[in-house]
Amino acid sequence: MRLEDLAAHEGEWVTPGRVHYHGYDVYELPPNGQGFAALQMLNILKQADLRDYPRGSAEAFHYMVEAKRLAFEDVARYYADPDYADIPFESLLSEAYGKERFALIDPARATPEFGPGEPKLEGRATHVSDCR
Repeated sequence: MRLEDLAAHEGEWVTPGRVHYHGYDVYELPPNGQGFAALQMLNILKQADLRDYPRGSAEAFHYMVEAKRLAFEDVARYYADPDYADIPFESLLSEAYGKERFALIDPARATPEFGPGEPKLEGRATHVSDCR
């Protein structure tokens, strides 16, 4: 990197994503960074109150690890440079989607494999049918 590279760089103002988590508003920058993954994790985890488990317990860690696994499946499928891809930001952070993803967590054991979810694609057609 050269000084000219830094001088030529222009910053971009972006709207952060937000999740309300147990009384706190948590904000992160949108992709193509990883901040939205953290918001997705919190959105999944807010379905359970981790304060119900002892700090550092296997149960608390189990939920955190599974939420991270779920979020990163979506990262691999949906996150990209928003200049080149349509990312369903609102749907990925919606209350309904967080509940849907949380329901996949088995409290008794690690799930062998998760796939990406299917968030609502904000006004875009996802299927076309010809019913002639």
